Amino acid sequence: MKELFYLLIIFVWISSVNCFPSSISQLNNTNSVAITSNYEGYVEGSCDINGDGYQDLIEIYDKGYIVYFGNNTRFGNNRPINVSLANGINGFRIEFIYPERLPVCGDFNGDGFDDIAIPTSRPRDGVIYAIYGKKGPFDANITLNGTNGFTITGSNNQALGITRAICDINGDGVKDLIFGTKSPFYDYLAFNNPSKKIYILYGLKNGAKYPTYSGGKFNQTTIETSNGQIGFYMDTDSMSMFCGDINNDGYDDLLLLNPTSRIIFGRPSFPLLANGSYAPNYNGTDGFYIPSVEPYIQRYRLASFGDFNGDGLTDLAISNSNATAYEVYVILGQNSDFKWNSTFDSKSRDSTQVISFVKGSGNTSYECYSVSLGDLNGDGIDDLQCLSTRDNLVWGVYGSTVPFPPVVTLNESSSILNNQCSGFKFQGANQVNIANSDFNNDGIQDLFLTKDNLLYGIYGERKSVVANLNIKSTFIPYNKSGVYYFLNNNFQPNSTGTCHIQTLNVKVMNRPKNGDLLDFIPPASSNIKVTRKSATEIMIHNVDHSMEFLSQLSLISFTTKSNSNIKISLSSKGVINSIIEINAIAPCVCYSNSSCAGNYQCVPNGVTYQNQDCKTYGCSLGFECVGTKCQLKSRCDTCYGLGCVDNEKCEYLLDFSHPCTLYPFCVHQE
Repeated sequence: MKELFYLLIIFVWISSVNCFPSSISQLNNTNSVAITSNYEGYVEGSCDINGDGYQDLIEIYDKGYIVYFGNNTRFGNNRPINVSLANGINGFRIEFIYPERLPVCGDFNGDGFDDIAIPTSRPRDGVIYAIYGKKGPFDANITLNGTNGFTITGSNNQALGITRAICDINGDGVKDLIFGTKSPFYDYLAFNNPSKKIYILYGLKNGAKYPTYSGGKFNQTTIETSNGQIGFYMDTDSMSMFCGDINNDGYDDLLLLNPTSRIIFGRPSFPLLANGSYAPNYNGTDGFYIPSVEPYIQRYRLASFGDFNGDGLTDLAISNSNATAYEVYVILGQNSDFKWNSTFDSKSRDSTQVISFVKGSGNTSYECYSVSLGDLNGDGIDDLQCLSTRDNLVWGVYGSTVPFPPVVTLNESSSILNNQCSGFKFQGANQVNIANSDFNNDGIQDLFLTKDNLLYGIYGERKSVVANLNIKSTFIPYNKSGVYYFLNNNFQPNSTGTCHIQTLNVKVMNRPKNGDLLDFIPPASSNIKVTRKSATEIMIHNVDHSMEFLSQLSLISFTTKSNSNIKISLSSKGVINSIIEINAIAPCVCYSNSSCAGNYQCVPNGVTYQNQDCKTYGCSLGFECVGTKCQLKSRCDTCYGLGCVDNEKCEYLLDFSHPCTLYPFCVHQE
């Protein structure tokens, strides 16, 4: 037996898509949770405050904020869940007047527990309440004292905390607390307003606490005077801010919206001016402008970061809520070596950089007052979700490795939203925000939306696509041409379920040889697209979610000049797991009066081989002597002129090559 060598692995990536509910009337205890809500559904769910491994939910209500600890089983069959269940064991409250919309969370003191930052708009100076996460129960109603959290109070009508975020902007492994000031009321009246600022307070490590005074108060002016030691500030403002690593360099970037849309890149250190502030240039190196996005609303979730196209890079979904536009853009994240310009044109219609979701003709507005990227169908790719308040509608597009066109029109009859495998529409939500959280702890994100005074969490659901390649033979013999159609006439695939495989990823896993090529030309009758990642890796996309997709892949080919055996693995994330072996070592076939030796040489019987070159002895059938080595012939051999001896005859044996299907061989004649 000849030694086997690993050459090729084929991964089959399967997308599983659930049939999403379409209205409030379809919700019950089996597919959703209901929570009392009376403040327009401002909610956040991407955090674990008590460190039990479950995502918790932070909800605004008329007296402040409520935290409900994740894993819905702790609340029994209560529907709706109400504030009385936030008793310190199952959650807690922090109460004050005029809570200011969206909360944010993340571990900014490095103890492994997510922390919370929530603001109030009264007094007009602004106050941020920062609560440390911890293990175990909380007080049912928390009062901050410097140990369990702290407050930051603004001054002179700053409206401090009107915008806030938690992310690791300096890449030190600990998230930072970011908050801004602005007084829209005084701006509107054209009164003098104190300087507008955005503060970045660096996160602490190992569970340290921020220094406070007078009952747990933190003085933000210490950030301005620290010369970059505990953070820095910027002389700018924004009505909304969000965080994510759009340039995928390991540092979270800061997205600022209203009055202008722009991104500030994170970095390990920020060059400060003499007054201790940082002034980004928006030159493509420090960040960039997004001038075509003009959000006129505030305090809503107008942007969200996640991986929408399944390439492992962070993307940005952003709503252009200008009344004349109502477009939603997914700006595709780029590798860290990508060169950004000073401005990014979200309307460029360049599908390698941005996907635009537009209304089109029709009565549905498909606006997007709240946007979220989260994986609702458990396929490992984040899905786009938008709330259209004028339509009382939440619409969603499932993220996919299948390339999207540059413009996706939502109002046409063949809309991506009308195919349950590619999107959904949920009617009835009539408040202003949506969010994602895995509240039932099944490993899949849930969609939270509000109808009147109830907040609903619709459970995400993973449905397995059942597929099998049914390979006939797991051994592929040597092919002199070096071209292997390893599935052709060698499999009987089937796929069942409402939705089918979206993308087949084919990849050569060994070190590629010169001339190695993986290829596939789709049938003209199919709507299959191929993305080439390299000479030895292609992605084959099932654009129409066709159940015939697998059966159309028989002519996937692999070409190699390598003289080594091949091992092929076919896998599909737990659905398909098969092994195919290819004998890619060229056989050595000699006349009956000689034996194989060296590199495909035929040495006469009884002669000792001494590592001579091919000029000394002849080469194996199918080879010719070139220089000092035997190399495969480019022409076909025949029995004519083979010269078998009297007690032998010439027979043709299969060699599975193309165009040669047979090779001559002298065999003993009875």
